[in-house]
Amino acid sequence: MRAGTFSTAANFAKELKSQLNPFLAAAAEYAKTIPTADNVAASAGGLSEHIQAVERTLDTDFQALLKSIRGLLFSWRRRLTSRKDVALPTLIIDEAHRLLEWSLAPEEQQHLKTLMAYFIMITKERQEANVILCTSEDFFRFWLDSRVGPERYQPRMVGDLTEEQAREFFLMALLDGWVADGYKFPEDLWKEIFSLVGGRTLLLSRLALNLSSYLEDESLLRKAWASECKILVDATRQQVEMGFGPMDFQGNLDRDRLCWNIEDYETVLRELSRAEGGVVSVHYLTGYKIHNFLHYRSSLCPWADDLAWYKGKWPIVMAPSLPRFHAMVSIIEERAKCAM
Repeated sequence: MRAGTFSTAANFAKELKSQLNPFLAAAAEYAKTIPTADNVAASAGGLSEHIQAVERTLDTDFQALLKSIRGLLFSWRRRLTSRKDVALPTLIIDEAHRLLEWSLAPEEQQHLKTLMAYFIMITKERQEANVILCTSEDFFRFWLDSRVGPERYQPRMVGDLTEEQAREFFLMALLDGWVADGYKFPEDLWKEIFSLVGGRTLLLSRLALNLSSYLEDESLLRKAWASECKILVDATRQQVEMGFGPMDFQGNLDRDRLCWNIEDYETVLRELSRAEGGVVSVHYLTGYKIHNFLHYRSSLCPWADDLAWYKGKWPIVMAPSLPRFHAMVSIIEERAKCAM
């Protein structure tokens, strides 16, 4: 499920029903391989019957759809006791921070409570399915803590690629579909790209797409990179400078209270710009994390090799991206010169 498809319980149910169709079709085929007697005994009414119940449920009825899916998951889970080739169904919700919108709408708050309780029931309590909530928004973790409690979910952080991984990823995206014997991307140009964006896959893929049209002419390639570089630097600088106007923000968790002041924000930027790798061991800068001005990690993560070098204390905060870190350093240097 992707952003824009679940801002309310009604369209969540509609999208969920739509996304279930491939699973229902596969489950129906699997049900045909189960002997009838065994099917009835093992799945409390029959796997096929539960599949049909989900199919009959209207995609406009949020509560009824969750209930019918619950019956299907129960039946599917019962099959796991006798078969080793059956995996738990997995629901992946991309841009999951959109669920915040439910908590801000009075008419959706009860639906949100129901959905969160449902997720806990089918995962932690009954172990009938996996639910993965994906987001790039740091505030979502703190919001989720307040909704369900930190002990009821397991956070997993996906970090930036290492330089070797980033180079391979970038060249694969850049040269996709383009064949040129012996072509080598200019090494100095790659060093410039990596020094600016690091191993952030989204930025690397965008650059690869925008530079791919200029591979046959190196002079045009370098001009295109200079243009892309300026666009990125200007955009990230603007994002960092927004932190100097906290009065313009409404909080993701508290709309009525400013979480920082301008002097504190400048102090944070200065501390980050002086720290090794822009990483600071601190956990109390909640306001900046909620508004995504800082990135937060509670510990070293298996899927985040970009901080394998860090030997300090956890948790840490850092710039949300390498381009933003460069912008922080530039802004602090300029403000220091103006103060002289």
